[in-house]
Amino acid sequence: MSANERTFQGELYRIINGILSSDDAIQFSKITQEENVGTKGKARFADGKLYSSSNKKKIVSFELKNSKWDATDDILVKDAALKAMNNGYEYFVTGTPRQLVVYKTFEEGVPLNERKLKIYTISNVRKDDDILLASYEKEIFPKLKIFLTELSDLIHDVKEVHWDSIDRFFVNKLSAYILEASAEMYTPMYEKITTNKPFRNKLKQHLKSQDIFNVTLNFDSSDIYKICQLSNYLLFLKIIFYSYLQRDVKELNLKPLDIPEDKKLLNKTLRARFDDVLKHDFEMIFSENIFDEFEFEAKYIPVLKHNVEQIKHLNFQELSADIIGSIYNTLIDNLQAPVKLTTPEMI
Repeated sequence: MSANERTFQGELYRIINGILSSDDAIQFSKITQEENVGTKGKARFADGKLYSSSNKKKIVSFELKNSKWDATDDILVKDAALKAMNNGYEYFVTGTPRQLVVYKTFEEGVPLNERKLKIYTISNVRKDDDILLASYEKEIFPKLKIFLTELSDLIHDVKEVHWDSIDRFFVNKLSAYILEASAEMYTPMYEKITTNKPFRNKLKQHLKSQDIFNVTLNFDSSDIYKICQLSNYLLFLKIIFYSYLQRDVKELNLKPLDIPEDKKLLNKTLRARFDDVLKHDFEMIFSENIFDEFEFEAKYIPVLKHNVEQIKHLNFQELSADIIGSIYNTLIDNLQAPVKLTTPEMI
């Protein structure tokens, strides 16, 4: 069975309703799926509506996407906000199988994406199908209880939810991109690393000199997934820094970083742009290495293109070395628990 966005909705709401039926301290009665909210005379559906058990006027709307999305994506947030505003819901939630984000609907003079109150990381799933595993429910259950308890306290004026800092926003957004990219890199790189001996030996020599992510060099499924995360961590740092230099350091005269539609052109295009930077120094970041030979699934390329466009609009002045370090630490933390992977020959 293959999972999709609606599968995730159903699983999430099933677990939430199970929590609500067994915990009277959380002041919600139920969450419903795909309920008509009627927007300006046009039929529109909220992915979910969470109902207060003590005040029927207090409803929190949910808009959810699959694991290929970032839970703070502008398109997702705008759609969720529109439905919440038109129905007078004070708060709304956006989410993916990895994260749930609570937003305040009405706040005059405050940009929409600055109305986020808190980001909850609920899992580290690699792909949508992982939500069907028993381990997914086990992983998210305690985190959902915390999320529901704090959301209940918030909308019933018991206590405020502490606003997430801009640092945490950047860390979560960029970590989500890296995890998503790693999931879409795993299958082609598993095949390449396990079947191409010269490439595997070259990779082994490079990793021996790095001692990063505690890779054992057995090149089993867990090792390869960790290596994919390392590769994407380094790639997205290059993309972030290149985007900053291209946009804000005009004297370098760099070309925009445009991701090609053709997977076969991706690495060549990225290398050409990064080589342009090397003409001005920055060897530590942009020098070529074996990770330039890593590949994605073809279906991920449009997603990468979208994510790069999102990165271009970040406020780079607020990015710091501490934030970049926190992204790395977030990935390390995500890898502390055993990761269950499906190898290509098992598919």
